Amino acid sequence: MPVNTLVYSSVIATAAAGAVVWLAINVNWALAVLIGPIAAVLGVVSSEKSQWRIADAVAAKADLWYRSVLDSSPDFLFVCSTDESVSYVSPSVERVLGEVRLETLDDVLDLLDPDRAVLSRDAVLESQAVIDEYITAVSLGDESATLDVRIRDERANPVVEGIVIFATDVTKEEALRHRLQHQAFIDELTGLPNRRALNDATEAAHARAARAGHTMALILLDLDGFKGVNDTLGHPFGDRLLAEIANRLQAETRSGETVGRLGGDEFAIVVEDRDSFDVERIGRRLLDAIALPIELDGQLLSIGCSAGISVLRGSESPEDMFRFADIALYESKRTGRGSLTVFRDEFEDLLAVEARLTQEIALGFERGEFSVVYQPLVSTSEPIAVGFEALLRWDSSTLGPVSPATFIPIAERSSAILDLGEWVLREACRQLAAWTELTDRQLSMSVNVSPRQLDDERFLDVVRTVLAETGIAPNCLMLEITESAMMDNIGKITKSLQELRDLGIRVALDDFGTGYSSLAKLQQLPVDCIKIDRTFVANSTTSETSASLLASILDIGRSLSVTVVAEGVENVAELANLATDPAPLVQGYYFGRPVNSIEALRYLEPGAFEQPEPVPAAEPTV
Repeated sequence: MPVNTLVYSSVIATAAAGAVVWLAINVNWALAVLIGPIAAVLGVVSSEKSQWRIADAVAAKADLWYRSVLDSSPDFLFVCSTDESVSYVSPSVERVLGEVRLETLDDVLDLLDPDRAVLSRDAVLESQAVIDEYITAVSLGDESATLDVRIRDERANPVVEGIVIFATDVTKEEALRHRLQHQAFIDELTGLPNRRALNDATEAAHARAARAGHTMALILLDLDGFKGVNDTLGHPFGDRLLAEIANRLQAETRSGETVGRLGGDEFAIVVEDRDSFDVERIGRRLLDAIALPIELDGQLLSIGCSAGISVLRGSESPEDMFRFADIALYESKRTGRGSLTVFRDEFEDLLAVEARLTQEIALGFERGEFSVVYQPLVSTSEPIAVGFEALLRWDSSTLGPVSPATFIPIAERSSAILDLGEWVLREACRQLAAWTELTDRQLSMSVNVSPRQLDDERFLDVVRTVLAETGIAPNCLMLEITESAMMDNIGKITKSLQELRDLGIRVALDDFGTGYSSLAKLQQLPVDCIKIDRTFVANSTTSETSASLLASILDIGRSLSVTVVAEGVENVAELANLATDPAPLVQGYYFGRPVNSIEALRYLEPGAFEQPEPVPAAEPTV
């Protein structure tokens, strides 16, 4: 090296304060030879050059960081220059697709949207374009994917000077979204539209009807006795039954009809552009389809269904359509199984009356307006009273006497029946204890109970408590439940009744012949007594068929070795049709009408039934 050469160099040094700086050093080798190396340092410049070097290092590190992030990202990134040539392709493209030839913007667009259904070249090249689109069925290797493609026009950006294209694989996210959407609108058990979807369908049909000037209707269906199926055969069986019902409803659905499941055992059908007559016909068709026998797991069963219909007549809202159909369904259930009812305006008045009666029942109970009357059960062979049935009566201070046929069903649909039922049970057992002590005879007392009472977990304890309080023998108490109520809730009720029988209490099946129970089912029920419905007794004097049915029911009682009670006997002709061996017990106006506890004492006197009572013209028989 020539001695007069100037050397420029940069080194890292540590300042007094501990900061790291870059030093620029200029050395003249000639002077270094003459006067020593230290004197040859002509100058040290640190400030400006240190800042430049630090900035350069930071930029290099940032560049490395960003490239590392881009290289490791699973997302696709493309940059196309202003001349539409591809200037950058992220490594993820090659990792997923292998080697692909991407030279121009068109190549990238063809890769992401082969059909150009979403991404057009003109739209991408539009000044300041911002695009964010989902593209489905994109081929990524051997698989089809959904991509979220975002495009930004950065040609005016002096750093980028191009069009930036991002593509993210959102296949899993889209699949999850579709599943959630499916769950939001489709009933998982049956595959039918769910309540939310039915609400939307009703609103849409309502809007179309308003625009086109035609009508629409809503049919609500509720299975009869489904709870009993669940209780006896199990929920998995019940689920399969619901699925089969759904299949039948779908098979019966025509154009302009949308069927769905609201939940539980309730279904709904939205019907468009049909008049009231057609809608009723559709409802009947659906009820008939459901009523056909169903075979599941080797078991053949039939299940009924009730229907409520609301037809758009004018200004009703979609919410009104559901409310009116529900009111009509309620009326069908009240009328009896298998019924179909079209909403009428007076139904709302009936609901208002029921709401008032429900309130009055509660107030009447607090005011002590209820009483118990007693009707004798008579053995015709002697004749003598062997027991009584306790019957509830209500003389309201605001409404006057209210028929049991009116207030008892309403009480059973509310919690009022629990308080009323417990009170009647206690009063009847107290009276039985008093009569037993007075006459020294073992009489029986029959008390009606509702499914709601039997479903109450406290009921068994209530009965135990009443027996303990009154001291009556358990086998002197007979609890009655109607056959139809038993069939509707057979599983749970059977269990409850068996628990009562385990206490020594007897069980009676009331209104027998009206509840569709078969002899096979009857043999399995925990009953000690069947009470023949008044209808069979009354018709036996005018119809040979009814007389034959009555004789058959008496034979059933004998074959099952249970006590038989004939209800509603009102004349000697009806009594004559009951002259069998053994003769059933008899209950009815022919021997005695329901009276209070004091008047009932006459039924316990010797010869009380030698002169039958005249039948009153109009007395409640409940």
